[in-house]
Amino acid sequence: MLYLYFDEAYNLQPESENQFLLIGGFATKYPELLIKHFQRIKRYTLPKQWKPKEIKSSNRLFDKKLKRGVIKIFRQFRSHLFIISQDKDTLSYNYFTRHKFNYDKLYLDLLKRLLLYEIMFQGETEITVMLDNFTPQFIPKEDMKKTLQTEFNKICPDMSLEIDFGHSHQVTLLQVADFVCGIFYKIKTQTNTEFSLNDLSIKIIHNML
Repeated sequence: MLYLYFDEAYNLQPESENQFLLIGGFATKYPELLIKHFQRIKRYTLPKQWKPKEIKSSNRLFDKKLKRGVIKIFRQFRSHLFIISQDKDTLSYNYFTRHKFNYDKLYLDLLKRLLLYEIMFQGETEITVMLDNFTPQFIPKEDMKKTLQTEFNKICPDMSLEIDFGHSHQVTLLQVADFVCGIFYKIKTQTNTEFSLNDLSIKIIHNML
């Protein structure tokens, strides 16, 4: 079975010239081992008061204490990282409902592009996707799941796809997916590029919609 964990990051500030939505995460066959190693990194690198807490990629402790360890885990387990992003100013009017930006439609379409066309599932029969929870405004989450599963089954009828939403404080590897998003958010916004991603398996898809 293959497990995928995805989170999203975005900059949609009206005054910003670099508005975008980014979905990032990773695939692994060994979720239990990744959790074990991630918890070990937290135990040995974080200050005592932070060990039991969830650390977000926006927290300075991530850059100072956890980033190198998380990247090392991806190298050790040969995890595949996936990033898909779209600049808001390149979108058609289809992504605006009553002159309001339809975040849900863009999120769903980016996921469809990623799951249906960008990730190779050869040799797999069962795929489990865990998405970080959020509150949609236009498309209910159950409808998103149904759409993804229906279209996936048309393309990959011999595979089963399970999709669920979870909270990062309950699903440890969603915290790691947040780190993937955070790393590439900082690259895209040029707020932090002082680290190496050499030797990692990374697929980056940009402005394909």
